[in-house]
Amino acid sequence: MSVLRELERKYNLHPSIKGQELTDRESLRKVNYPEGNVKQQVSSVVRSCLRNYKCSSYGELRTLLERFNVSIEERTGTIDGRSYAGIVYGAMTDDGYGVGTPFKSSKIGKDVGYRALQKYYERSKAALRENDALGRLRRAVRDAMSPHNTRDEFRRLLKADNIDAIFRINPVRRMFSPAQDSYLNHSCKWSRP
Repeated sequence: MSVLRELERKYNLHPSIKGQELTDRESLRKVNYPEGNVKQQVSSVVRSCLRNYKCSSYGELRTLLERFNVSIEERTGTIDGRSYAGIVYGAMTDDGYGVGTPFKSSKIGKDVGYRALQKYYERSKAALRENDALGRLRRAVRDAMSPHNTRDEFRRLLKADNIDAIFRINPVRRMFSPAQDSYLNHSCKWSRP
């Protein structure tokens, strides 16, 4: 093992670590592919997001995970008359391009698989219905929204209410919030970054 570790350091190789020897990191940070052990990094981000955020749909979870350089893809279909449904995770660069080889959720654990995510979406929907959480969210966004605010000011105002804002921007630099990605079906436009 000492020779293996020495070769890994000498040639800047990814360390060889079996399965779940490393525990999930508590702090949530972006996946860094060159750092190595991508499966553990992705696992840590996904589990932390599922613990700390409420996403009621695949689109919302995908948007959140992309913020931490993690791609997610639902795979459903039929083979030989048998239906299947699964999740594939992968690493991304800061500009949104996939890097490395994506892997099935089963390589991480059942708690991040297709069925577990369907249950998570339902629990998130129920939690948002409780105590008018969705109404409070809508009011906070409405109050923070102003044509005079920059995106940073908008983000800061929401952060004061313990709400993280993630902006989706298309290739022509327009912000959008498709209904499948957001509870707030409105059009946001800011001329200043």
